[in-house]
Parts: sequence; structure tokens; C-alpha cells
Amino acid sequence: MELKKISPATLLLVILVLAAIALTLNFQNGKTEKIVIFHAGSLSVPIAEASKEFKKIRGIEIQAEASGSVEAIRKITDLGKKADIIAVADYSLCEKMLMPTYTEFCVLFAKNEIVLAYSKNSKYREKIDGSNWFDVLQKEDVKFGFSDPNADPCGYRTLFALKLADDYYGKRIFEELVEANSNIKSNESLIIVPERIKTNEKIILRPKEVDLTALLESGALDYIFTYKSVAMQHGLE
Repeated sequence: MELKKISPATLLLVILVLAAIALTLNFQNGKTEKIVIFHAGSLSVPIAEASKEFKKIRGIEIQAEASGSVEAIRKITDLGKKADIIAVADYSLCEKMLMPTYTEFCVLFAKNEIVLAYSKNSKYREKIDGSNWFDVLQKEDVKFGFSDPNADPCGYRTLFALKLADDYYGKRIFEELVEANSNIKSNESLIIVPERIKTNEKIILRPKEVDLTALLESGALDYIFTYKSVAMQHGLE
């Protein structure tokens, strides 16, 4: 089933958040020509659309830089870069990595879901469903991908979802999909992710989940674990 596109309500919410923050910032001479945003890749589309509307309303340019959420924060904490807004895909990262040294508050403004997305080029797309998706991913000629769990919340949330699927389906899904094809391991409820992740040809990792979309659409990948909002924005199934 094809997913719906991003809702106007979500876009409006982003615009209002940007406007509210901009009005509370302390700018020299009471005005500014630019607002810098470091943001998660999954927010690229709504922020780009909101930036256009925001410039019309406020006359202020938005300079947005997309990356994995952890990398976005490390631009400030490790590299000493400056940003007016940090928008990440896991609000807990703000509390753990930014507060109180780099910011005094964090606004929780949206929620999302992890989905398994595919395109018209994906193998077995007509057969996959909620009861057999893990069997489809295990097929020798199928390749799937997810983002780097060391850099992107979508990556480690994908691992959480696959581990939880073990209990839900009563099968060794994490072992057969992840451990059998990478050096990522698990010990009961603990998932062990090496600093340098190695995978075989079955799994493709990228720094952020939106980097996988083009590979999926071209047929280089058959399935990707991504956010529902990203799948909706790109018309994936």
C-alpha cells in the first residue's frame, strides 16, 4: 500500500516552531539575515519546505545542514560550530549531549515510526507482508539497508525493532538478519555495535537513512528500514 505524503499540519508545525524560536533569539540590532539549522536527514524535506514559507513570512534566510543526528550535535560539541537551531530525530540526545552546556531547553515537536520500505523495483514486493517480511529479507538475492547506528537514531532504532521482533514473532530474526551478515552482536537484551561496523554484501549501511532512498529507487537495494515520514515523502511503499 502506498503511503501518504507529508501532512500540511506537520509542515505548519515546523514553521511555527521556527518562527517561535526566531522571535526569542537575541540578535544584534534586533534583526538577522540568516538562521543556521543543523538537522537530522529525515527532516530535510519538511525543513526545506518550511524554510521557503518562513522566508516569505519573516524575510529571513534559513541555512540548513543535514546529517545524522549524532553528527549534527557533534558539529557543536566537538567541532565548535555555531547553530541557532538543532533538530534531531531523538530528543534524548539533546538531554544527553547538549544540556545544560550548549542549550537550556529542548522542544519535543513530533513523533515517527520505523518502517520497512520498498519500491517498484524491489524483489518479491508483491509477496511481502507483515507475516513474512523477515523471510523475504533472508532470501539470497535480496539486499537491505539501514543507517549507521553509531551516527543516526534511525540506525539504532532499526536494531531495536529487529531485536523486539524476536519476541513478537518467536523467531531468531536479529541473529539471522543482523548477526549473520555483520559484526553487530546481541546478548539477550544488549545490542553490541562496534565502532567500525563491517557487513557483507547483503546489508548496506549509510550515514543517514535518507542516503539509502536513491539506492532503493535505483534497484541497488530491495528494502530499507527508514522513518515512515521519509517513506511517505518519497512515495515508497
